Amino acid sequence: MEFLMVTWQQICNLSSGVSLGIVFLAVFGGHWFWWHVIPGATDENGELKSVLRYVYGCSCIFLGPFLFACFNPLASAPTAVVFMGLSIIAGGAGAVLPRCVKAIAEWQRLQTENAKLQKIADSNGKTDLG
Repeated sequence: MEFLMVTWQQICNLSSGVSLGIVFLAVFGGHWFWWHVIPGATDENGELKSVLRYVYGCSCIFLGPFLFACFNPLASAPTAVVFMGLSIIAGGAGAVLPRCVKAIAEWQRLQTENAKLQKIADSNGKTDLG
């Protein structure tokens, strides 16, 4: 039964961290990659097509366990399953974080635009934009 135990030494070694970092950076970087240079890869909005987006994301997520297996060929199956879960979490974080960054940037842009409009309204003698 000892072979079923997931050891944190296997999960928390440097190669595992590097593998998860690669998954995170690959998914994160995919949000800002120049997909339009690949003919037929983008839709009319310049975004990566849905099928290609899912293929890319899943490939990045499965890259983590593949690298983990390459670095740790004697790892047990439960350890690999735990690492797959960690890879999914890293890929999810790599997908959510750029959207948060874009949302914050959009919010800041709207705040700046609102401040400019308020300044124009104040200079024209109006006190409120509403």
